[in-house]
Amino acid sequence: MIKGDDSLKKSIIITKNAKAQTNVWEFMRSTGWMMVIAIIYLVTKMIIAIFS
Repeated sequence: MIKGDDSLKKSIIITKNAKAQTNVWEFMRSTGWMMVIAIIYLVTKMIIAIFS
């Protein structure tokens, strides 16, 4: 029983770590999209300013 509990605890810790990592990746992906949109927005504003 003790061995089973030990492996269960380890698997819980591993899944918690995996969840934390996916949260970080999701955050990076979402902020990355915001950065890309901001850069495109700034570039288009600059192009409009140059040609107008």
